[in-house]
Amino acid sequence: MIEPFINLLGKIVVAIPFFILGSMLLSCGRVQASVDLSSGAHLYDFDNKDKAAIVGVLFMLIWSMETVQALSQFAVSYAVEQWFFEVQVEKVGFCCTSWCSVLKGYMVGSFYHLGTFFFGAFLVTTLRVIRMIIEFMIQTEANGNKVVRCLGRCTECIIGCFEKFIEHLNKNAYMDTAMNGNGFCTAAKHALQVMT
Repeated sequence: MIEPFINLLGKIVVAIPFFILGSMLLSCGRVQASVDLSSGAHLYDFDNKDKAAIVGVLFMLIWSMETVQALSQFAVSYAVEQWFFEVQVEKVGFCCTSWCSVLKGYMVGSFYHLGTFFFGAFLVTTLRVIRMIIEFMIQTEANGNKVVRCLGRCTECIIGCFEKFIEHLNKNAYMDTAMNGNGFCTAAKHALQVMT
């Protein structure tokens, strides 16, 4: 019952520095001299370095959020695994599981498996940012060309499906990490074998 609040708190703590950095980057743009607000024109003009920095901060924000989500999934998997084996051990006559397995899962994940979560979150974030870039290109570049719009939507759909597959694979890999203590690649391979 406490896990969603820990997850939310973690995401808030991680997001605050990125929002501060993002607002600082957005304030670096040059104000345009004349702006027609009725046409929806931008108030600020950014050069390519500013745009790259904004995209980089956005990428790091999404990556950090996905890492917190991965840690949360691991903590729940760890707690369920601890609970299951506690039930099996109680049949024998003794119990070795602490009362707060979710917090213990967060601690174990933070100290021993953070690289696994970073790598899995990096895969999901990369696909999500690629999908966002394609969606942005569809909205800006394909004003009247229906073929470009159709190809863009098909590409976006394929990448979206692959992203959902990777998210599902990551969740199962984190479960394998909670049970066996494997790194990401070994856990993902084992999870893929179990899924097929």
